[in-house]
Amino acid sequence: MEGRILELAGAPEKLIVEAARRDPGVETAERFGNRFHLRVAPGQADAVIVRLSETIRTLGGVVQSLHVIEPQLEDVFIELAEDTA
Repeated sequence: MEGRILELAGAPEKLIVEAARRDPGVETAERFGNRFHLRVAPGQADAVIVRLSETIRTLGGVVQSLHVIEPQLEDVFIELAEDTA
């Protein structure tokens, strides 16, 4: 999962998460407090950052931050839970 988790913060939250979930490079988008963690396809982090930032702004939203982070325990758990489903 290294390099595959992005942290997204912005407004309005409904717009940014819906835009993220529609992006072809985003596999999952989960709320983590007032931010979202996006798991992206391998090798897609940079492309998703550029594309999603532009998409959210075009839709009238604001991106406060969007960057790669280290996977947290919850991110790993979500991926493992999906693999067993």
